[in-house]
Amino acid sequence: MAIREKYKKSTVEMRTLILDTYDNNGDCKAISTVSRINHRTARDWI
Repeated sequence: MAIREKYKKSTVEMRTLILDTYDNNGDCKAISTVSRINHRTARDWI
């Protein structure tokens, strides 16, 4: 849960992390980032 601990400050930060991960890499790496978080928590952040 390192990602959760680092980005639990705000929903906007988590959304930005996911979008930046996708845009910067040009692939679906963001999906793997979300998959490391349980679905309920990820849904709350996004």
